[in-house]
Amino acid sequence: MANNLKQLLETLNQSDIDTWWNTTASSAIPNTAKADKYFYEKGDKRFPIKFVLESLAGMKGIQLKREELFSDFGTRAKLADKFKIQIIEELKYNNPEAANLKKYITALKNKDVLQSWLTHLNKIIKIVGIDPYHVRLSIKTNKVINAELGSRVFLSFHPSNTEKSEVWFMLPLLDAQKIQSNTDYIVQFKGSDLMTCTRFDIKNWSDIDEDILSLNIESVRKEYVFVKTSRLADIRRGSGNTNSAVKYLAFKNISIDEFISDDSSIENVIDDTIMEKPSQLNIPLNQILFGPPGTGKTYNTIDKAVNIIDGTNNSHQENKIRYSELIENGQIDFLTFHQSMSYEDFIEGIKPVTKDGNVTYEIKDGVFKRISKIATSNQNAVNKTNEILPFNEVIQLLQEKMYESENDEITIEMARQDYSFQLTEINDNSIPFKKLSGSSQHSLSLKTLEDFYLRKRETIKGLYPYYIPLRDYLWQLAGTEKDVKTEKKNFVLIIDEINRGNVSQIFGELITLIEEDKREGNRNEMSVTLPYSKEKFSVPSNLFIIGTMNTADRSVEALDTALRRRFSFVEMPPIYNLPELEMMVLNNKLSDLLFTINKRIEKLLGKDNLIGHAYFMDVHGEVDLKSVFQDKIIPLLQEYFFGDYSKIGLVLGRGFIELNENKTSREFFADFNHNSKDELLERPTWKIADVKVMSSYEFSRAINLLMINA
Repeated sequence: MANNLKQLLETLNQSDIDTWWNTTASSAIPNTAKADKYFYEKGDKRFPIKFVLESLAGMKGIQLKREELFSDFGTRAKLADKFKIQIIEELKYNNPEAANLKKYITALKNKDVLQSWLTHLNKIIKIVGIDPYHVRLSIKTNKVINAELGSRVFLSFHPSNTEKSEVWFMLPLLDAQKIQSNTDYIVQFKGSDLMTCTRFDIKNWSDIDEDILSLNIESVRKEYVFVKTSRLADIRRGSGNTNSAVKYLAFKNISIDEFISDDSSIENVIDDTIMEKPSQLNIPLNQILFGPPGTGKTYNTIDKAVNIIDGTNNSHQENKIRYSELIENGQIDFLTFHQSMSYEDFIEGIKPVTKDGNVTYEIKDGVFKRISKIATSNQNAVNKTNEILPFNEVIQLLQEKMYESENDEITIEMARQDYSFQLTEINDNSIPFKKLSGSSQHSLSLKTLEDFYLRKRETIKGLYPYYIPLRDYLWQLAGTEKDVKTEKKNFVLIIDEINRGNVSQIFGELITLIEEDKREGNRNEMSVTLPYSKEKFSVPSNLFIIGTMNTADRSVEALDTALRRRFSFVEMPPIYNLPELEMMVLNNKLSDLLFTINKRIEKLLGKDNLIGHAYFMDVHGEVDLKSVFQDKIIPLLQEYFFGDYSKIGLVLGRGFIELNENKTSREFFADFNHNSKDELLERPTWKIADVKVMSSYEFSRAINLLMINA
């Protein structure tokens, strides 16, 4: 697929940039771009990056794809380098990020360590001179907070259910080896024998020697110089649970107590900024989670679906409850593809119906068509906003109401009981108002109010409590409150095992229609006439499709190329650092067992046939581990290696794969002359041990033999 952003970079010259920069005014920035965090800065002007790229592309007649604007940080950086433009990241975050961080902090047992961790991070930022654009701060799914430069973690905080917390520091390798005698606490960075990430278990921050903190700062200083000159800051910038609220606390050196208790401390962070659900900005309309069996692909569809609809980052247990509610009200649907799945099941088909003993045939909607119709209905209801009284006319009505009042004022009641504000006049660009208390002047932007009135904007920081009641008052004046209050919703269709069906047959002509730009209401909107009902059909832009794909399934190769290029693929590899895998069974950590098995499988078959972490998640002792080997791992390896026990032996060791005693006589084979009969008689044969009847000693020995050379 062509990369139009790269084409734009190749087309532009310095004259184009200078002309655009000198003739474009700051007032040209649309309100929708004010939520951007990333800016190009040159001289005394600063513009949102996406606004610059879209404008330059329009000037050159190039149409950029949305995913390029949101994800291609590398090309953005190349453009900045080529034309001597600086990239600036503003410290902004939205309400879901703040709520997620507050929830995280509240649940911590040792908040003091996190506070000291943030203070140390702020010290690094100041001493090294790190700017926000070159550092990434994220809360991972396992609740770990990482501070990263490029692709390397230089400071990491791991919460714990015990009194101790786990903190990792970037340190020089030689110093780390002197400090830590336990090599398990040292992770050497790939591609370098100079730097490591080193772990310390502490109860109080004072447990950490000052020399370690100094070494950490010096290591970061060296890494930062390298990252800034190599553009490694652009690596993985758009991925994985980024939380800009953490970055704000670190750079501003705000205490976590102040952050939790005082909302006013964040009032100016994103004042007058549009807040959109994460699903509107970062999540592709079509995505497939792929990976080997047991890596949590179907498990994660629950979290992803709820996030798309609600924009929240709750725990999996909370998401399961919400998921059931969303299934019930029709916003989520789930199905599994299989070899018998057809177009008639998925889109529409003729089905037999029995009435009064007679069989008739009716056209029935399939799963995809049903949820598409529901999503389209919601989208159309929201779009009725365009039919309401024009904004300039409703403002005239507001002005007339003001003139009719006794003091040329209108009082607008707020959501909070006994709170209100007064409108005193209407200017060309704003509406001044008086608060209940205070003498400072305030005003509401007419353009922002229009966006709220037309439902182009849903929320805003700062003056949100004033815009919303005024918007509701305008709706009442327009007499169309019922129409405009339809809430825009997202819908999700989950297709498990998407590669197991004949996707070209199941999707039919709709393969083209699921593309983002060809969705209903988008720039290249397309529709088709369905073969049975003869209805015009298009796919709505508020319907998200999540598929899962098992890479060990041999039907992967048959996945339709047309479908491949219309989906974003998200890899789901085995995860080894989960708390459940920290358990020791028979003197071996479960994570080490899984890693050892997988590195051998990868050597023999490749990464598509690894074993997922889910196989070990419910292991609580020797009995459970026996069951996992007997019922899951060994049968899976038999399938992977087509019953070649010698290769299974290379993975599991001779404790699980036993050599048959070779006492075969020459009369073993049928009476037939063969030149290699003696050689064939001597060929070794293998058998799989019956794990369930193993004694505790035999099973422990088998595990220890497996871990030899690990």
